Amino acid sequence: MRGLCTNCKSFQDIVYQDEAERPYCVDCLGLLPEAQMMALMSFLYATVPFSEGDKVSVKAVGEIFEGTGHVTEISFSPEQLASPVVPMFHVVFDDKAYPEVPDSSWYPEQCLVGAE
Repeated sequence: MRGLCTNCKSFQDIVYQDEAERPYCVDCLGLLPEAQMMALMSFLYATVPFSEGDKVSVKAVGEIFEGTGHVTEISFSPEQLASPVVPMFHVVFDDKAYPEVPDSSWYPEQCLVGAE
């Protein structure tokens, strides 16, 4: 469907209408704030260094070795003290460095190193 694009004011093929029924062409679609936010979130999700099942070595506070385990869950939720920029990783321990280490806990990327 062709029409007048709300953003560039040119007669173009319309590929999107927002909730207020304003038409946008393909060139202007990427300029919308929600499209920019989705592109940013896609980039952030692509840069997550560990995935579920990865074996990791854990150092609490980045210095105290707690043992090795595997990542069972990744969270971007504030409930686990995470954010879209700083994800948290739930680690279940296979080998603990000392008995006081919990069976599982949440850790930021800075406390984890890939292990084999």
